Amino acid sequence: MNNCDKYIKNLEEELSSLKFEENISTPKISIIIPAYNVENYIAKCLFSIIKQSFKDFEILIVDDGATDCTNEIIKIFSKFDNRIKLIEQKNQGAGAAKNNALNQAIGKYIIFVDSDDVLLPDALKMAYDTISQNKVDVVVFGAEGILEDKKVNCSYGIENVPNEIKNKILTQKEKYIFKLPVIAMCKIYDREFLVKNSIYFQTTKTGEDQIFHIKAILLADKIFILDKNLYGYRKRRKGSLTSSKKKKDNSVIYNFYAIKDFLQNTDYPIGFNNKVLNKYFIKSVSWLGKCADDYRKIYFQDLQKLCEFVSKNYPQLYNHEIEFSQNDTYWILKIKLGLIKLKKKFFKN
Repeated sequence: MNNCDKYIKNLEEELSSLKFEENISTPKISIIIPAYNVENYIAKCLFSIIKQSFKDFEILIVDDGATDCTNEIIKIFSKFDNRIKLIEQKNQGAGAAKNNALNQAIGKYIIFVDSDDVLLPDALKMAYDTISQNKVDVVVFGAEGILEDKKVNCSYGIENVPNEIKNKILTQKEKYIFKLPVIAMCKIYDREFLVKNSIYFQTTKTGEDQIFHIKAILLADKIFILDKNLYGYRKRRKGSLTSSKKKKDNSVIYNFYAIKDFLQNTDYPIGFNNKVLNKYFIKSVSWLGKCADDYRKIYFQDLQKLCEFVSKNYPQLYNHEIEFSQNDTYWILKIKLGLIKLKKKFFKN
């Protein structure tokens, strides 16, 4: 018996001792989980959901072509709990996985959970009560970090949200959009609102949440900020493979163009649109410093095209005041971006 078989057997014994709800034909909440090679975490994630006090939900979990025991673990859970629906697809990334599940969801509300994270006790009840009672499109809530099963600070929560807008309906979305967590998690959405506005994820390798977040916040009629930590975000140790891995994709550049296309079709002021685009231009430049050495040349070519596009169409953001180099380190790029900001401020005055 290999380690996977032994783990599955122990898991089956644990699940057999629990009592599960009968099949719910019209669940109030659809919980969407993309999963890829998370055999060490997926069981904790699912246990945190099935043990919630609120029971009226379905779980749509997408196996994105996992090569470890992830699929077998999900199947054991779905064997005992028929609220869990396994969706299998070839490896396409988290964005495609979440879009796939979103198209199959039937709940009135949607919550996204990463497969190595957890929902905190009573999270579903508090999220459901808040969105249904306040009749809003989106509820944003807080998160706490988890490092080796211990609580730590978390930058994906609502720590940056001013106290004056907490536990209230948000009225100035443009002012606070980047104070909110720029991720799909830590929120509950009205499904009809997402479908009606065609709010889906980018199918890029990373950063798939960016355009989803921008669209959801700016297109929502009403957003409620709930000052409660309902989500447990798992942090990886510094020096681990996940935290230290160099980047080999240009998703951030694609995000710039996608957000630009979206903003052009809104009624938001040019000044606000430029502020958003500037944030993503800076991110695109900084990303070069995070690229793997063997990918830098490819990324830099796309970055040069972006710089030309921005200087031609948005010279107020960048107009070749300082040139970037393929070999610039992350901190050199940050210094150059800072100097560009100072130059613009000096000449403006």
